[in-house]
Amino acid sequence: MHHVPSPGTSPLVSFTIFGMGRFSLNSSDDTIALLAREPHLLSMPRQLSLFRTLGCETPRVEHGGEVRLRRRKLTRPIDTRRPLHVVLRSTRARGAWSLRARTNDGVIRATLRRYARRYAVRIYEFANAGNHLHLLVRPTCRIGLQNFLRVFAGVSARLVTGARKGRPVGRFWDFLAYSRIVRWGRDFFGVRTYVKENELEPHGSIRRRSRGPSPKMQSERQLE
Repeated sequence: MHHVPSPGTSPLVSFTIFGMGRFSLNSSDDTIALLAREPHLLSMPRQLSLFRTLGCETPRVEHGGEVRLRRRKLTRPIDTRRPLHVVLRSTRARGAWSLRARTNDGVIRATLRRYARRYAVRIYEFANAGNHLHLLVRPTCRIGLQNFLRVFAGVSARLVTGARKGRPVGRFWDFLAYSRIVRWGRDFFGVRTYVKENELEPHGSIRRRSRGPSPKMQSERQLE
């Protein structure tokens, strides 16, 4: 997107990206249009400062976990046209409380199916890694996703720990459920493969790939 400023005006910001050419931006609208056309710019740290100088918020795709920990709360970003990679982690999930314990694994999967149907959330993939859960899902609406995450996390924790009224056990999940909007195509299939590997790895059924994770998978792996 090469923008030509109107006569008598100078661009607010001009910059060059190697291999792409020179860009001139006059407003935040120009920046939004550029991001829509070249979404990979969001992963280029040097360009993020540029968008901040224009007073533009870059689109958020992550929420929960340790993202924005102890910072101002924001609404969870979702796109009902795209999947979400969700991670729930508990450092207390050990021994009898391990998520992979025979009885726990069964009730967690049953709870997942029950509330996914109730709140119209499609499950593409699920993995129980013992101390954390991976879900690749797609909601049909924001309120449905909010209810699903809240109820699934709460009911699963109660069933695993045996907590009930008069017998509290304290916080089970370490953080609010982490989520990241996943793009269709390579991103989707990469996350789906990653979730499957997390399901099979505790059984010794696979060997991890020797190559490192893609940049978009780094934050998900940091949660484990």
